[in-house]
Amino acid sequence: TENDAKVIASVEKYLALSMQPDETFFDFTNSGMLYYLFRRDCPIREYEVAFYETEARQREVIRRLESNPKVRAALVPVSPHGRFNVDAIPNAERAPLVWEYLQTNFHPDFEEGEVVFWRRK
Repeated sequence: TENDAKVIASVEKYLALSMQPDETFFDFTNSGMLYYLFRRDCPIREYEVAFYETEARQREVIRRLESNPKVRAALVPVSPHGRFNVDAIPNAERAPLVWEYLQTNFHPDFEEGEVVFWRRK
């Protein structure tokens, strides 16, 4: 769709301006296809937030992010009820520990349309 094309263009812009080719980002928007499109490593095992709802899985995601210095940014939803939710449940509610980790360890860096990147502190 036209919205998807805009998202892809905005992600491409951010990656070109802000990241080295060997660096990657954490996707908190259920947009795992972006790793493939931009040839970036996926830093966790799950490509959708719904797959790590349990406390144990959230803690594993956090451990993986903490231990991977190549994760330089996080792609986060522009709003809690944005179009990147599964079953209309905001990702911040579905994975509150991961959301808290992102808020503590990343800061807003880029916003264009529906694309919001936070940079690792």
